[in-house]
Amino acid sequence: WRKEDIILRNGVQHLVTDSPLLIQAAYSVKYNAEGAAEILKLALEIEKKKGRESLNIFLNRVHGKYQEEGRYQNKDQALEIDGFMNGMLVKHEIPFIVLPNDCETVAKYCEERLNGL
Repeated sequence: WRKEDIILRNGVQHLVTDSPLLIQAAYSVKYNAEGAAEILKLALEIEKKKGRESLNIFLNRVHGKYQEEGRYQNKDQALEIDGFMNGMLVKHEIPFIVLPNDCETVAKYCEERLNGL
């Protein structure tokens, strides 16, 4: 953890994560966690901050096999959460693109976007 913290503090051009703050905020809202409104407000402020571009990719679960091992939801529950997350993005006017759940497609799209910056 310390090594990663030092790298981030020294400057990083691009950061890729499968669990951005906005997802955590959406889960807090969905499950009525204490402080959910404040968490969401902060996440939206960070997401919409000028000079900070996010590339939000929403993976379409229709393609590919769903792996239940290590997950809290089965496929049907995960699809319901997908709908909730999609609705949150739309409601709060967060730009995103939907891509198939395919590593090659996602990698190619990200590479093209990063090369264009």
